[in-house]
Amino acid sequence: MASSSYLLTFLPLLAWIIYVLYCLTVNFIKAKKTGLPLVILPIDCGNPLWMSIDTRVLPYFRRLPFGTNNFTRFNWRGWEIQDRYRAHQELGDAFIFVTPGKNWLQICNAETISEIFARKAEFTRPTEMLEMLNVFGPNLGTTEGPQWQRHRKITATCFNERNNELVWSESLAQAAGMVHYWSSKRSVNSLANDSRTLSLHVMSSAAFGKSYAFQGAEEVSTTNDLSSIRDSLKLILDNCIPLVALGPSNLNKWWLPKSWKELHQATVTFRTYMTTTYEEEKHAISSGRKGGDNLMTSLVRASQAKSEGFTTNPQQDHGGLTEQEIYGNMFVFNFAGHDTTANSLAFGLVLIATRPDYETVRLYTPVAIVKTTGSEPRSIQIRDKTYTLPADMMIIPSYSALHTHPRHWGNNSLEWEPSRWIISDPAKKASAEDRLESETFFEFPKGANPFVAWSEGARVCPGRKFSQVEFVGVLVALFRQHKIRPVPLDEEDDEAARKRLRRMVQKDAGMKLLLQLMHPEQVILKCEKRV
Repeated sequence: MASSSYLLTFLPLLAWIIYVLYCLTVNFIKAKKTGLPLVILPIDCGNPLWMSIDTRVLPYFRRLPFGTNNFTRFNWRGWEIQDRYRAHQELGDAFIFVTPGKNWLQICNAETISEIFARKAEFTRPTEMLEMLNVFGPNLGTTEGPQWQRHRKITATCFNERNNELVWSESLAQAAGMVHYWSSKRSVNSLANDSRTLSLHVMSSAAFGKSYAFQGAEEVSTTNDLSSIRDSLKLILDNCIPLVALGPSNLNKWWLPKSWKELHQATVTFRTYMTTTYEEEKHAISSGRKGGDNLMTSLVRASQAKSEGFTTNPQQDHGGLTEQEIYGNMFVFNFAGHDTTANSLAFGLVLIATRPDYETVRLYTPVAIVKTTGSEPRSIQIRDKTYTLPADMMIIPSYSALHTHPRHWGNNSLEWEPSRWIISDPAKKASAEDRLESETFFEFPKGANPFVAWSEGARVCPGRKFSQVEFVGVLVALFRQHKIRPVPLDEEDDEAARKRLRRMVQKDAGMKLLLQLMHPEQVILKCEKRV
């Protein structure tokens, strides 16, 4: 009886192990045929359960006698930030992670990546991995083919110069509030929180036309007003993982934590506000009144103009967006634009405190793009060789490696050196006044650009100009009359404090939902007036 009980206990585990080994073998055989270097990993890189625990459990594996291996080097979120270009120096421009779930092609070749972006009909986004973003409706990030083209045509009209002007003015106002708060304190260690608040307020204004005064970390009320679109949006963006995992309708179950029920209420407020704005804008259109410049009203008007009465058939690539698709796109605009900008701002401001110039996005790209070969094998050229990739292979442009490889950036590729982007013509630099006229931005050749922080090709980020305008606006307002520097610890002088801060950023960058500082409270800064 005891032996039967043990058998029943371990039989499912044994069956699972056999199944995993079988899947790994099948994927290995497929990957081997490509002729590319292979790295065998025991767990799929996209496994949601593993992604939720990987950085917590791997330290224990590293303590084992065999702790240094491919599993502990590659099989966790954020490995590429620590590894940079080294794996590609060892294995070549492209190599494959072979896992029991999917095969993942890692590419660090500018020409090949440009080709993949250009062949958008062949190398598509894995929409099955992005279905979770349909929490409020289908959107630009979760569609492909004709549906994506319909979404793209309409949403592209919303990111225009009128909206950029709104982003610019709001960024100046929010940064002015932040510098006033920072300069009133002896030191600040709320960089990450304050950057998120600033980004949230800019997004709230640009997306919904709702402006709020900046509040620092110690000024913000600990009680959220879930009837407020700002507080509801903040709660949603701060808790995207449970929201996209469970969906808004499943957050109100009696057995779930109170915090998740509050998240449910925030989604109700968010949807109600969008519905109200949607109906008001439709009425304004029918009455011939001018609409606002925010993304929500622009999206409603663009969709209305496209369809001349909202279509009920989302399959029509010539029609406007449905009500649910407008809500879905508004969520994705906020989801994709908030944390990326906030985290980049945090990195940028820390690095500027170490020296007063800027090259943040090259070293700390906030988000990566995933492609797939889809249902058919695809051929790609890497340098002078052509490789055939099997169907259903995941493709990762290795941003961290591409943005730091000495082939493109020289021997100081890992250094934060903004001057690399400036070309100066000494012949034109007759005086200090002519300095700007003598300088031009360095640009890589088209089709061989290793700097792809906002993606490239048809799938380039529609909010690229939005984020750039916001970032520059913040820098202008923050550093026009002030400067920031790290607060020295113990016996440090200013230079030692700057070096410590640079080392901290290099070691502390990691992945949660996106790339960010893992312990931003350790960044202690001083904001002071220029003399």
